[in-house]
Amino acid sequence: MQFFKPRFKEEFVGQVFLVDSSGIFVASDPPAPEVMGKNFAFRDWYKGVMGTQYAYLSEVYKRAPEPQYNVVTMAMPIIGENQRVAGIVGFQMRIDHFKEWSKTIGTNSLVIVDQYGHIVAHPQFLSQGAIADFYLPQIIKDLQVKKSGAEIIFNPVEKENQVIAYALIPGYNWGMLIEQSSSESFIERSAHLWQHTIVFSLILLWCGFLVYLLMRTIEHFQGHRKDIVS
Repeated sequence: MQFFKPRFKEEFVGQVFLVDSSGIFVASDPPAPEVMGKNFAFRDWYKGVMGTQYAYLSEVYKRAPEPQYNVVTMAMPIIGENQRVAGIVGFQMRIDHFKEWSKTIGTNSLVIVDQYGHIVAHPQFLSQGAIADFYLPQIIKDLQVKKSGAEIIFNPVEKENQVIAYALIPGYNWGMLIEQSSSESFIERSAHLWQHTIVFSLILLWCGFLVYLLMRTIEHFQGHRKDIVS
């Protein structure tokens, strides 16, 4: 049975794959014979889908097949007749694309982190190589607890005090942050207005990107659905 026809050419999504309900790798496009039959129930995307039965945007991880790029997966459940997850379709994307997208919005200070605080996109960090945690753990904690806000904090990368605005994306728990260098006196005078403006802008940016991402993945899911269920 052929699950995926060789028509998948979208560069944004590097691989489409299918696992069964237990996490066994069944098929992919492009093919990955070296991982065929292996169990990926340990992956974040598998746990996320099986726990919620909804689409799930994974943490950053290194993919199993060579070359082992840093990727994320938008995983979508296949619901069987008993209303249980019969399998999972995954759309795997190199995180380079997130950084490329961030460059198109007219700012060089946008940072994207996943639900565990790993850097997805940062203007001064390479997308490939060792997976890096965001260097201000307190900001990540505040992001998860407060959901949105802005703080003045010393940035060890820029080696200066900065104001960092952040917003958590409900349902996915990823975060978007903007780092801005400014004098503390200016920040104190306009902090309230600045915080609300930036946080609102972050949410709008994310909504735009999320719509773009979902439309891409849903489009390809629909394109392959007949192959999956046949």
